[in-house]
Amino acid sequence: MNIAAYVRVSTDDQNENRQMRAIRQKYSEEGNQIEWFCDLGESGASVSREEYQRLREHVAGYDVVVAHELDRLGRSFADLAGFVDDLREKDVDIDLVNQPIGTVGEDDWMAEMMLNMMMVFAVRLHATGCSLRETQAILRLIGVERTYQAIWH
Repeated sequence: MNIAAYVRVSTDDQNENRQMRAIRQKYSEEGNQIEWFCDLGESGASVSREEYQRLREHVAGYDVVVAHELDRLGRSFADLAGFVDDLREKDVDIDLVNQPIGTVGEDDWMAEMMLNMMMVFAVRLHATGCSLRETQAILRLIGVERTYQAIWH
């Protein structure tokens, strides 16, 4: 599988190695080719990140885009939605290795709906100060875990 792995840290106290280790752990199978796109010291609020733009320009050459968590890709709902639409148009999957959201191996509307819902919650709740772990807890509270067991590993 041809994998585009995106890593972003915005502050010195964040560690890109943790993100890279999690991606390698999941995709270390023989035959997988990982190309890294790393923005270090870059805010997710900006879409003018050099490696993110390079990823967007070359995304059609990959089977899957992998990131540690959704917020590593961006903070703007409009940008995240546009990026996911680009992936869909180019038949490229997305996998968030530290969150139970992705389209790899999924061919149903529920996986797509959960990805869309997580984007909305993540962006909105981040704007109010919630972390993505808190977002997942909120989704569980409204019954998402019981409704769609497959998305929670």
